[in-house]
Amino acid sequence: MKPAPSAKLELLDENQKQELCEWILTPGLSYRLVKKMAAEEFKLEISQSTLSRFYRSYCVVELLRQRADAVFVTDEIGKEIERVPGRWDQATIDAIKQKSFEMAIRPGSKPTDVKNLYSLVLKHRDQEMNERKLKLLEAAEKKVREAEETTKNSTLSDEEKQQRMKEIFGLA
Repeated sequence: MKPAPSAKLELLDENQKQELCEWILTPGLSYRLVKKMAAEEFKLEISQSTLSRFYRSYCVVELLRQRADAVFVTDEIGKEIERVPGRWDQATIDAIKQKSFEMAIRPGSKPTDVKNLYSLVLKHRDQEMNERKLKLLEAAEKKVREAEETTKNSTLSDEEKQQRMKEIFGLA
């Protein structure tokens, strides 16, 4: 006797169900392609309606779990930013960007969650820009001080002062 179409997927072990969920949730993979992958990987012939029922039964739960994980990570990152602002390495920022992207393409993600996570990346960029501006201002101030000292230096000739000014401002 042939098992009912919905029962076929019940025979999959948890790892196979997880893999099937990942395929279904992968952007760009159609049900037709997922059916073909299931036939090759699990030796299972299933219909699109069976996949649709599987989605409602298993994938929605997986989406909720992934979303809860993402919200937890976002909350923890937010707490860490408040605790030690400006102390983020590039790997952390890249991980936040990746998590933002994953949430953005995941069906059912709340736009506000994606926005909140990506705002952390933007805050980091703002901090980096402010640090760069500060370094540029400090470098400019140093050049101005050196230029003032050069103009006030009575031991230098006018030609030496001009040469020194060119060196200070990178024109030599």
